[in-house]
Amino acid sequence: MTTILVIDDDAGLRALVGRFLGGDGHRVLEAGDGRRALEVVAAQAVELCIVDIFMPLKDGLETISELRAAGCDCRILAISGGGSRGTLDYLDHARMFGADAVLRKPFSRDDLRAAVAEAMTVGRDGGEGDN
Repeated sequence: MTTILVIDDDAGLRALVGRFLGGDGHRVLEAGDGRRALEVVAAQAVELCIVDIFMPLKDGLETISELRAAGCDCRILAISGGGSRGTLDYLDHARMFGADAVLRKPFSRDDLRAAVAEAMTVGRDGGEGDN
């Protein structure tokens, strides 16, 4: 069983992801923003953080950066419905900040499962299986 922290300001999306992943046997925790997420990760072991890019208080890129700076060795799956704004693709930037995998909203249960599997198996250096 993997402990997964879903970090998104949309309570409905957190609940949906929780149902999907909880139904697959994972333990799912929730945080409504990056500040709360950092508190959760400091208090307990989390193997995967699913981080929305656009959130109030502390956005996803800042959250990813702070998780990595704090030495968190959890895997990170960045999600966003924002896509590209102008010439800036935020999900590509999420990888630069330390995300192991990315997923565009909206997504299906199968898309989520595949992205979780990718985040958990692809090595941080881009290689397979340093897990």
